[in-house]
Amino acid sequence: MNKTLSTTEAAKALGLQRGTVYVHCAKGLLPAERTGIRGNFRIKPADLRKFAEQYNYPLDLPEDAKSD
Repeated sequence: MNKTLSTTEAAKALGLQRGTVYVHCAKGLLPAERTGIRGNFRIKPADLRKFAEQYNYPLDLPEDAKSD
């Protein structure tokens, strides 16, 4: 199964506020897909890793997202 992260999960992994992650997604800095009727962002762990490395953020992914 391809695990994706919500903006809340991504924020926790990066040590940021959910709103900050949302803005990064909305601006296209952090690749994410919009899903569902509400258009929530879903982030692939690999994309979050690249983003964290590129912008020098610490990253603590949940265990179920580390295998990607």
